[in-house]
Amino acid sequence: MKPEVETLMLKLQKLGVALGTGLSVMAMASGAMAQDADAPKYVGQEQLEVDEQPQGFSGSLGVEASFNLVSNQNVIGQNEGTSFLLGGAVNGGLDYFSGKHQWRNTLLYNTSWARTPVIQEFVKNNDKLEIESIYNYLLNDWIGPYGRASAETSWFATELVSEEPTGYLISREDGSVDGEVTDRLRVADPLTPLNLFQSVGVALEPVRKEAIRATLRVGFGAREALAAGVLVVQDDGGTSDVELVELSNAYQAGAEAFIGVEGKFPEQRVDYRVGATALMPFLNNDDQNRSPFELTRIGMTGKVRVAIVDWMGLTYSLMVLSDPQLLDETQVQNSVLLTFNYTLIDTNEE
Repeated sequence: MKPEVETLMLKLQKLGVALGTGLSVMAMASGAMAQDADAPKYVGQEQLEVDEQPQGFSGSLGVEASFNLVSNQNVIGQNEGTSFLLGGAVNGGLDYFSGKHQWRNTLLYNTSWARTPVIQEFVKNNDKLEIESIYNYLLNDWIGPYGRASAETSWFATELVSEEPTGYLISREDGSVDGEVTDRLRVADPLTPLNLFQSVGVALEPVRKEAIRATLRVGFGAREALAAGVLVVQDDGGTSDVELVELSNAYQAGAEAFIGVEGKFPEQRVDYRVGATALMPFLNNDDQNRSPFELTRIGMTGKVRVAIVDWMGLTYSLMVLSDPQLLDETQVQNSVLLTFNYTLIDTNEE
């Protein structure tokens, strides 16, 4: 077996283990919280049955909020003082259906900020804005060509904040190394990094039911990661200073595939979404001249929400990403939030 194929297979194995762990947590969460009750109101959920899809425009817009407060006074093993965690989200959708034409648009934004007795100010720990637009032309009920465009970024600047001045060693893109000692280091400006995606190809939906909707897309995809100047922690622990690496812009184009499954169980108040995507960039600007196999970008996401009541739910999210041209390490993010939601607009209920 060729070395680059072995590298790709090893990468897939590591991502599979991470995703499997996350999905196990999702399954346990839904099993523990599922209960018989009236169907809740879900924010931004699409109608899954073909016959129920409204013709013309339809849209939805909802907001969510989360809050956590912990106060410690003379507690052994805990920092003295009060900790806050504040979070918020916006979920929006605008769809258009007309005969064989389907046009779906989504807007997702999540952010959370924490204040602890150690850091006496609110510091960002999550901030992600996603916009996606997909057009499908249905040759029949389950297959047809598609076009997709999306963007991902952070709304606010990202900073490393510490209680005392910390030493940082920054490896610049030109090969130089800078040293800095500070209690506040900006690692990314607002709206940075900015990831842009475009793809065209064939989309298949072999299963379209309320409990499960399966989607497969294959075609040609392109990606532009505007990340020049962004700093990423890559600390090997070899020095007392924190080591960071400066990123550069990445451009890729090649074969792309996506597979996803989503659905909901109204009686159990559970909805879920799982997806995986891969881009093998035959065209790229990699300065190390690595092969398309070695540069293959693989991403996996999962989300399950259990509605406790119509306006409150428990949400678990998982993101696993291998993006070798930007970062050698696999990125993994888990989050569990108790959220309070309110639907501002839902044309499907009018």
